[in-house]
Amino acid sequence: MNDFPLPGNVWKTTDEGNKARWRSFRDLYAGVPSGQRFDIETLKAITGYPGPDGDGVMANGAIFNSEGQLQQTTAADSTVQSILMDMSTMELWIHFTPPTAPRARPALRPTYRKIANPIY
Repeated sequence: MNDFPLPGNVWKTTDEGNKARWRSFRDLYAGVPSGQRFDIETLKAITGYPGPDGDGVMANGAIFNSEGQLQQTTAADSTVQSILMDMSTMELWIHFTPPTAPRARPALRPTYRKIANPIY
């Protein structure tokens, strides 16, 4: 999650959209069967979750938020990066969303790309 509420950041913990995102995050992790390994595909599915309606709206529980460009001219309210690392294999997967034209809609799901690890 790109949301790290710290003491004093009251809006982070009281904002309804953030609450819905955190509920989705907890529910998706809780839905993984006990003992199942969290592989990179499971992590991609969780971090790329566009919400129960598939619309990417944070207030609807989207973890991967895609609503920023609908009303604004910047992607400030959209997920512009998502980075995953599998610590068991040291695989790094990224998704970056470039700034888009006004009134364009960001991606509803991330397009992760594996980054070659120069160490291995």
